[in-house]
Amino acid sequence: LERAGVPGLGVHLLAGIGEAATRPEVEQCRIELEASPSGEVDWSSLAARCAANVEALVETHPPLAAHAERLGVVPTDARLYVTRNGNPHVIRGASGGGLRLFFPLADHAGHARRIELPPPRGNLGMLCLGLPVPPLLAHLMASVDPSGYTPPIDIIEPDLAALGPWLHLVDIAGAVRAGRVHLFAGAEAVGTYTAFLERSVTRHPPTVLIRNQRPDVRLPTLDRAQLDATGRRQEQRRADLFTQQTRHYAECDSAFWARRYDGAAGEGPPLSIVAFTTRFSTYIQHAMRDLAAALRRRGCRVEIVMEPDDATAAVDTWTTLAAERHDLILVINHLRFELEGRVDPRIPYVGWIQDHMPALCTPAAGRSVTSYDLVLARNATEMCTRHAYPRERFLPTPNLTDAVLYHPDRVSDDVARAGCDLSYVGHGSGPPEALWEETTVALPAPHRAVLRTFIDAARVRLERRGDMPYLLQLELLAEAEAAHGHPPITPADRERVLLPAAAALGDRIIRHQSLAWAAEWAETRGRRLRLYGRGWDRHPAFARYAAGEVANGPPLRSVYQASTINLQLNGFTAFHQRLLDAIASGGFVLSRKIGRDFMGPACRVIADAFTAAASLDGILARRAADQNLDEAFTTVEALGLARCAEATDPTRQREAGLMTAVWGRPHTDAELFERLRTITEGTDALAGDIPGFADTVFETKQQMFEQLDRYDGDPAARAALVARMRAWVCEHATYDALAGRVLTRLRERFAADAG
Repeated sequence: LERAGVPGLGVHLLAGIGEAATRPEVEQCRIELEASPSGEVDWSSLAARCAANVEALVETHPPLAAHAERLGVVPTDARLYVTRNGNPHVIRGASGGGLRLFFPLADHAGHARRIELPPPRGNLGMLCLGLPVPPLLAHLMASVDPSGYTPPIDIIEPDLAALGPWLHLVDIAGAVRAGRVHLFAGAEAVGTYTAFLERSVTRHPPTVLIRNQRPDVRLPTLDRAQLDATGRRQEQRRADLFTQQTRHYAECDSAFWARRYDGAAGEGPPLSIVAFTTRFSTYIQHAMRDLAAALRRRGCRVEIVMEPDDATAAVDTWTTLAAERHDLILVINHLRFELEGRVDPRIPYVGWIQDHMPALCTPAAGRSVTSYDLVLARNATEMCTRHAYPRERFLPTPNLTDAVLYHPDRVSDDVARAGCDLSYVGHGSGPPEALWEETTVALPAPHRAVLRTFIDAARVRLERRGDMPYLLQLELLAEAEAAHGHPPITPADRERVLLPAAAALGDRIIRHQSLAWAAEWAETRGRRLRLYGRGWDRHPAFARYAAGEVANGPPLRSVYQASTINLQLNGFTAFHQRLLDAIASGGFVLSRKIGRDFMGPACRVIADAFTAAASLDGILARRAADQNLDEAFTTVEALGLARCAEATDPTRQREAGLMTAVWGRPHTDAELFERLRTITEGTDALAGDIPGFADTVFETKQQMFEQLDRYDGDPAARAALVARMRAWVCEHATYDALAGRVLTRLRERFAADAG
C-alpha cells in the first residue's frame, strides 16, 4: 500500500488487527506510515464533478429525479484514497476493526487494461450489473469506432446509497447528456431497464454483460435469456409500427402517385419527403442536407432523420414512417431491398449510390428495383448493363455542389480570419505508414510486409507521375511480393485484400506527398500554408500548418475565398464535392492530375463502339477501321489502364505477365473485353470536362511549383479561369439541377405507369 501511494490505507489496516498492533515492529511501521503522505483525497475536491453528474442524470433520467437530493450524498464515515496509478479505494468504518471496502481491494486500472472488448461496431452495446470501478468505466468509454459511433453503456445498480461516492469518482455528465451512458438505480432498476429497451426501436439488447461485484452487495439478476426475451418484444414493437405504416399506403398505386406528383407540380399541396441519413458520415450528411435544401426551394416539405446521438447505431424509420404518410423517401447508399420490413413497398423511393457499395453492384440489387424506385449513381453504363438496373429507373448523377450555399459573395470578417496563400481541406492526416499500421494490424505477416514495401516503392514512382492506375498498382504489388521470401499469397487474397489496401495507401501517399511539396514551396517563397481538418496538429511534419477543423457551409466557403490558391488532392479523382464547392464559392483550385479525369471524351467514343460489338474481335475490327476510335483507345492506353490488342501484341503480353504474377493467369479475350468496357463506364461527368480545368493541374513537384508561381502573382488569370469553371459547375453539377431532374423523372414515370 505504501508503494502504491496510499499508506493511509495501511494505517487503517493496522488499526484493525487487534493486540498485534501493540507489538514494537508493528507500532514502528504505523509511525512510518503516518509520517508519509496518506494518499487520501478530500471528497469536497470532487464536489463539482459530482454536482455535474447529478444534474445530467436528473435532466435525462426521469426515474432518478425523485431521488435527486440523495444521489450525490457521501456517507459521513466514507474516506477516499487514490493510488499513484489511479485506483480509487473507498473505505468505511467497520465494527471490530478491519477495512470495510466499497470496491474490492485490487489493481482495477491494471485489470481494466487487460480486458479485451469486441470491435466497437454498430451492434456492440455494454451492460454493467453493479457500478463499474472508474478505471473500468474509462476503459469502456474508450471504445469508439473510427466513424464516431460510441457503443452505449448501460448500468444497473440496486443500491441508491452507493451512487454518492461513485458519482464523485466518475466523469459521466457529458456521456449521459450525449445518450451514451444510461443509469438505472434502485429496487426496480431491472424492470425500468427492460422497459426502456422495449420502448427503444433503435437499440439492440447489450452484447457485452459485465458483472461488477462489490463486497456485501447482491447484484440484480439479468441473464442472456431475459435479454433475448426483451429483444423479441422489441421486434414485435417494430412489426406493429410497420403494420401501422402500411395503412397509410393501402390505396397508393401508380395512378395515385401520378395524380399526387402532378398536383404538387401545380397548385396542390407540397410533396412530403423524408430523408434518412447518418451522423457517422459527414459527407453523406452534408450531401443529404444540400439535396434537401434544393428540394425545399422547389416547394417540397423535407424532414431529415438520422441517429439521435453517437451511441445509437440505427435510424428510426419505424416511428417516422408510422406517424404519417410521406410522398417520397430519400436514402444515400442504400436501396429499398435493404430496408425490407421497414419501408412499405408502395412509397416512392430514391436511392442515391454515392460510394462503391459491393452489395449494390450486383445483378440481384439491380433486379430489386421496383416501379416505385429511382436510382441515382455515376456509372450508368456499368450499373444498367452489368448489374441489371432498369434504365428507366436510373438517373446518372455526378458529384454536386450547392451553389446557393457556396457562392462568391464574401463575408469580410470570416475571409480575413481564414486568409492565407495556400490551403488544403481534408482529413486523412495520418502518414501512409500510420494508415498501413491501422488497416493491416489484423492481416497475416506476409500481407503486411508486402504492403509496407509497396509504400516505399509507390512513393518513389509517384515522384514522377500524378496518379497510380490499375496496372501500376499490379506492378508494384508484384515487385513487393517478389522482394519477400514468404510463401506466395493467394490470388483471392491479392484481389480481396492487397489491391484495395494498395489503392487506399496510394491515395494517402499522393495527398501527403503533394502537401510536402506545398510546404516546401511555401517555405522557400515566404508564403502561408494552412491545413484544415482533423489531426494535422499531430502530424510530424505538417503540425505547424494545422488550422483545425472547419465546418461546412459559410465557414468552409470563407476558407475557399480567403485562400489565394486552394489544393484538391485525391488519388482517385479530382471530381470531388470539395472541388465543386470551392469553384462555386469563387475560389481558385490547383489539383493533382489524375489521368482518369481526362478520359471522358475518349471513353464516350469507346462506349459507343461497345454498343455495336459483342466481343474483343469485334472491337479490334472497329478500331482498325475507325481513326477516332483508335485515337480514343490510344488515349486510354496511355493512362496505364489496359491495352486493347491481340494476344500477340508486346504491350498486352507484358500486361499478361503482370496478371499472371498477381492473379495466377492473364485475362482471356472475353475478360479483357469486359475490362475495357468497364473502364469506359462511370464517365458521365469528370473533372476534365470542366472548361479550364486542364490549366489547373500538376503531376510532379516541378509542375506544382511552376503552377503555384504562375497563379500566385496573377489574380486576373485566376479570376478568368474561376469564371469559366464556375459557369459550368452551376449549370451541370448543382443540387438544384438534380432536384428538378428527380421530381420530373418521378412524375413522368408514374404517369407512364398509370397509362
